[in-house]
Amino acid sequence: EIQVVIANFDSTQLDMNFWLTDEMGEMFHIPGNDTFNIQPFTSDVLRIAVTPGHQEGFVETNLMMESNYVGMEMLSMPVRAIIVPRYEPIILNVADVPNDQGGWVTLDFTRSYLDGDFGQNRTQLYTVELMSDNVWMAAVSSVAYQNSVYRALVHTLQDSGMIGDGITDFRIVAGMDEGVWVSNVSSGYSTDDIAPGSVTSLLAQTVGNDISLSWEYEGDDFYQFSVYRDISADFEPSTDNLFMNTSDFNVVDSTVEESVTYYYTVMVTDFGGNLSEPSNYAQGVVEVLAVDEGLLPIEFALHQNFPNPFNPTTKINYDLPESGHVNISIFNITGRKIRSLVSGAQEAGFRSITWDATNDIGQPVSAGMYIYTIESKDFRATRKMVLLK
Repeated sequence: EIQVVIANFDSTQLDMNFWLTDEMGEMFHIPGNDTFNIQPFTSDVLRIAVTPGHQEGFVETNLMMESNYVGMEMLSMPVRAIIVPRYEPIILNVADVPNDQGGWVTLDFTRSYLDGDFGQNRTQLYTVELMSDNVWMAAVSSVAYQNSVYRALVHTLQDSGMIGDGITDFRIVAGMDEGVWVSNVSSGYSTDDIAPGSVTSLLAQTVGNDISLSWEYEGDDFYQFSVYRDISADFEPSTDNLFMNTSDFNVVDSTVEESVTYYYTVMVTDFGGNLSEPSNYAQGVVEVLAVDEGLLPIEFALHQNFPNPFNPTTKINYDLPESGHVNISIFNITGRKIRSLVSGAQEAGFRSITWDATNDIGQPVSAGMYIYTIESKDFRATRKMVLLK
């Protein structure tokens, strides 16, 4: 606060009005009376308040005065103040670094008052800390060199995206020769602004009465794959034709209708919630394979399970050109039988069975390689599969 003393040394009443020019916006203002009626040979005090911002240095305005004194009807007087930093820094802003893969924010803060030219051989340091598991953890440090505002590049622990808002608390510790001062706490977050690459080599294959989809994706910047399905070849992916979300690189569509052509595309969502461009479009169709239509396999066959590797379920397709007794069993790598999937008479046709990675008493089995076999009449076949956990 600045005080201006107004004295009346005359024998008549002095009437005065005061106001400030607006060069400094709202920084200066008159908090009390701006009109005075001063009796002869008395005085009064005009109060001018200064509300400092974060910008240090000299500021000034003009005090305008209007009076009833002849020859001094209008006067002006410069009003000046110097704004100095506080002992503790003040965080001005925490901002995400734009157009990056995430993981970084910039943090602006004011200097400490003690960060100044006070002689040689001084050790002064600023450390940016972030809150992690209710503990303040140092993220980055820099020397103090009398800058009015510092900017630090800080690595975050988590982006704001699909797995959380990533909001993190930050503070600045000013280590000066005279002591240590801690700033206010301010919050911010980083975001991944770059969309992931697209899925490649989407392939649709007919497996029995299902359509099997598989694809490739390079890199690990994905949260999930979104599979879209439609009966139109040039459809646009949307929530209306979303078939499923998955983290696997292959899926089986068991909901298809026979003799209907389906079209598929896959998009990638990364951990930041960004969506890739659609993959290539693949088409699949299941022809009529029912026994009552007279369509039967021409030979016995045991197909590779799908998906493979799998967790926790997989489907095994097999072909029976004639009816008879069928045994399908699962063995571990040492050759010990752990599950009988099929044991009984079955009609001829295109068949499938699902294994849920449990043994004959319903207990989950451990991850690893397993062998499955089929026996029917004179047909014997064996294949391998891998369970992941």
